[in-house]
Amino acid sequence: MEVVLMERIEPCTCFSFDDTAGRLRIEVKLPGVKEKDVTLQMENDNFFVRAPKAEEVEYSGCFALPREIESDKVEVKFESECLKIIAPAVRDWTQRIIYRPLG
Repeated sequence: MEVVLMERIEPCTCFSFDDTAGRLRIEVKLPGVKEKDVTLQMENDNFFVRAPKAEEVEYSGCFALPREIESDKVEVKFESECLKIIAPAVRDWTQRIIYRPLG
């Protein structure tokens, strides 16, 4: 029996915050991947993505989220080899922003 080792590549991931709507936007770049091959597991404070690209290569990564989200209300789209995730925050982010002038 031949053992095939998969090369794992961490996908490029971008996070942005929508303070007004209280949502976290996440984009995961997965070039060369088909939507049917993407596995996504969302938790309240992290997510895992896995997507085979070729026979011996896959994108794989587990990422901590900067804010706790409502994982049961997540919206997911796959467009142009990019996984787009919109996740509502558990708390209103504007209440968590603290500004203290230096000096």
